[in-house]
Amino acid sequence: MNVLNLSFVLTFMLACKMISESVSQSPNQHGTHVHSNFGKIRRQKSKFVSSKPRVKQLDTYIDEIVQTFKRNVLRLRSNKKLDLIFVIDASFSVTSEYFKDEIRFVSRFVSGIPVSMDTTRVAVITFADIAELWVDQVTADNIHDHKCSLLGTSLPAITYASGSTYTYGGLLRAKEIMDNARVDSKKVILLITDGRSNGGDPRGVAQRLRREGIEIFTFGVHSGNVDELTSMASEPKLDHVYILKSFAEFESVARRALHAAETVTLLNEFIAPSLKARRESCFLLLKCSSRSSNNWYFCLL
Repeated sequence: MNVLNLSFVLTFMLACKMISESVSQSPNQHGTHVHSNFGKIRRQKSKFVSSKPRVKQLDTYIDEIVQTFKRNVLRLRSNKKLDLIFVIDASFSVTSEYFKDEIRFVSRFVSGIPVSMDTTRVAVITFADIAELWVDQVTADNIHDHKCSLLGTSLPAITYASGSTYTYGGLLRAKEIMDNARVDSKKVILLITDGRSNGGDPRGVAQRLRREGIEIFTFGVHSGNVDELTSMASEPKLDHVYILKSFAEFESVARRALHAAETVTLLNEFIAPSLKARRESCFLLLKCSSRSSNNWYFCLL
């Protein structure tokens, strides 16, 4: 009897072990193997699903910036007289490569607007340890200050400085120029910086400029001081603050926005001091040339 009972117990235990092993290896509803695969699939699915919206959201964000920028460029272009000052960060934190991107952005912007003594006048200031004035068409009544001289000579001559970020001094220099600008012109400052200023708080100067009716746009990157950039810009902030991943993206945004804006201009133009002259901007793919005999400049294929 004892032998039979022992045999029964051993047989029962062996059967239970076989059933347990079968269940643990089966890819059915409750085994650990199933949970492991489900976790893997869930992680893969999560990665697949979450990555697409991030790309889509980024594309949507860039598209919104392009459309906003385009709308404001067209608004600025509608002014018969526009005094435009670019205040550009040339400090160590920007780096020499990003500084080149800033200059390319300015060149692209200028390519999309009329520039002449009678229409848009441009000034360019860089700031690092000090603020330096490179271009001043705003206060000068020089017939030779036009788009060709700006794109061909003045902008390529601007160099990187490195050093600290003296945004305060850059805006002060811009204020000095605006104080001597045309009385009847629309006045705009485009500040391009990472927002990491030192050497004085630039927000007070920006506030004084805005109170004097000067419109301020700020352009920066996510890694910079976004709060400072936002506080210096004019209202509404959505139209005047542009924050992107890197300075390299600004040239792309300007190209897309201004290429669309060029549909309202002519492919060929003649710019002259005469009031009867057409004052549209050079198409981006055309070559700007000047005629010294009559001080006209025009676009060549």
